[in-house]
Amino acid sequence: MGTHELFGLAVRILGVVLICFGLQDLLDSSMLRLGYFTLPDSTPAYYLIRGLITLVAGAYLLRGAPLLAEIAYRVDDEDDEATKISRSTKTQD
Repeated sequence: MGTHELFGLAVRILGVVLICFGLQDLLDSSMLRLGYFTLPDSTPAYYLIRGLITLVAGAYLLRGAPLLAEIAYRVDDEDDEATKISRSTKTQD
C-alpha cells in the first residue's frame, strides 16, 4: 500500500469521525430545543449549523476528498510518462 492509498484511507477515516461528531451536534441541537438541558450563551441553531457543516465536511472527506488528494499528490503528465518509461525499462533488464 503506497502513500497515496494511505493518505486516502486516513482522509476517509477522518470523514467517518467528522460525521459522528456532526450527528452528535444535531442530536444536541434537538435535545437543547426540546429542553432536556440548557446551556448559557448557546442556542439550538448554533449546534444545528455546526452539525450540518461538520456533516458536509465529513461526507466530502468520506468520498475521498478528490481536490485535497490532487493538491497533496499532484503528478504532472510528463513526469508520469517518464516514470512509466523508466519503470518499464528497468523491468525489461
